[in-house]
Amino acid sequence: LLIIAALTLPTILSAGPSIHDYTQAIEDSPEDMKYKFYLLRGRAYKDFGKLDFALKDLNTSIKLNPGRKAYKYRGQVYFEKERYADAINDFTAALDINPSLELYKLRGESYLKADNDVVALADGFKIIEMAPNDSDSYYISMEALENLGDIKLARILAFKVIAFDQT
Repeated sequence: LLIIAALTLPTILSAGPSIHDYTQAIEDSPEDMKYKFYLLRGRAYKDFGKLDFALKDLNTSIKLNPGRKAYKYRGQVYFEKERYADAINDFTAALDINPSLELYKLRGESYLKADNDVVALADGFKIIEMAPNDSDSYYISMEALENLGDIKLARILAFKVIAFDQT
């Protein structure tokens, strides 16, 4: 019953279960379910800014059952800790499982922070391809182009964004 409550509470209450509730669910759950609660507790630790605890739980979740969400959340923790190479590896692992626009944006930002502008630009173009009518899709490409010194193409993209924002 506690397991069901821990899974359903986040949708019922905006605050969601406490870290204590997830800890109890880890203790009470069958072995094949523990990874889910490590994932949830890791995300909760991340949200509270307890990044080292979050990493520990997300590492455990990935060890038990490597999944897209665990890689994504761990990548976000690595990003916050300015461990950009680790973040890129995790976002790539999550993309390999199930690609999404959000993951390309997260990885693209990580490449920018890691001063790998050429690969950031590749992700930026993939983002534009996936959502060409969304002005937010152009920012990674524009920043990468600017960093690479191609101001002319960066300006062309910027004017495109301005046109989106005016419509």
